Amino acid sequence: MLADPQSITYNAVAKSLVAISRGTDGSVYQVTDGSGQTFRLTVSHQYKSRNRTSVRLDFSKVVADLLVPANSIVASASAYLVIDQPAMKNITDTETGYLVTSLKDWLATGTNISKVISGET
Repeated sequence: MLADPQSITYNAVAKSLVAISRGTDGSVYQVTDGSGQTFRLTVSHQYKSRNRTSVRLDFSKVVADLLVPANSIVASASAYLVIDQPAMKNITDTETGYLVTSLKDWLATGTNISKVISGET
């Protein structure tokens, strides 16, 4: 199991997410800070004909309703990565690790994250 708590950095600010659910094939970590922002990290695994690992970070906050500004609503966004491998392991964990690192590095290069978020393909 991963350590409890898990640490993420959001906009240069470290957040400590404590485990709120832990199981054999998945765990959920969460923190709600003083400003009403909530961060939730979910790590899960599925073992079938293909092994899938999902790492997901959810963010939510209370904001003014654009239609009725006197009301508040919860707005949210998510980012996640799914790692898909053959169950027979004819592609090694090391090779898959290289693949994940390559994708992470590509996203971090220049403005690729901003371009993809804004709809470029």
